[in-house]
Amino acid sequence: MSPPLAQVNPVAVRAGSVRNLFWSIAQRVRKEKQEENMSGVDPYAYLQQVSVNMDRLQDRDQIETVLDEVEYLFEVIPPELQDLAEPIIQELRKRLAEYR
Repeated sequence: MSPPLAQVNPVAVRAGSVRNLFWSIAQRVRKEKQEENMSGVDPYAYLQQVSVNMDRLQDRDQIETVLDEVEYLFEVIPPELQDLAEPIIQELRKRLAEYR
């Protein structure tokens, strides 16, 4: 059985394993949401997609666009799940800073 989301500490996770952490959490959250029969946009699936494809972001415009979208999702997802988006936002900001 997986640990509760509250026990996952994304700050302690190294940048290289952010994708793996998020992948496992996103799968669990997606399953929970499917069980609840929620309809509409799945922000968790989008965050999972971003974390998997982050290495493919090649230029500043792409990074800015994805960062804007993830920051928007951060605002609309439940507060207890916002810690899922924080490592992704940090990584995108780091990559954006490399282009400045």
